[in-house]
Amino acid sequence: MKIKLDKNIKLYLNNDYLKNKKLNINHTNEFISKIIKTLKYYNIRLNGYYSINVFIDKNYGIIMEIIKKINYDYLKQIDTNIKIKKNTFLLKINDFLNIKEPVYKYKNNFYIKINKNFKKYLEYYDEICYNTKSIIKLKNLVRG
Repeated sequence: MKIKLDKNIKLYLNNDYLKNKKLNINHTNEFISKIIKTLKYYNIRLNGYYSINVFIDKNYGIIMEIIKKINYDYLKQIDTNIKIKKNTFLLKINDFLNIKEPVYKYKNNFYIKINKNFKKYLEYYDEICYNTKSIIKLKNLVRG
């Protein structure tokens, strides 16, 4: 599990992590509860009202975006609004000369779809993009 903290919390849960922890998104409440408990080990405590976006890609796994909406300083509880979206994740890459996959261009950046062989391209990527409909929809295929 990779955790990225900025104004929101982003959790990157790849398929290997999900299998090892025996986490199953089909049991949504149990899944979210286990993830929130896991965050406590990293000294991340949640209280208040949160919007949780769960993006699922069959080849990568799950990326969760946890957005705080209302703070409950006086209570130690959490309320959530959960949205689950099945999506195709893209790797934002810095060099595509050695990559044999179709390459997309969007706003002067290059992307490849994550497929079952994506691990061999990890040395070329800058970030994993999970909200990708606009990139794929525009069909800015540079090399296919």
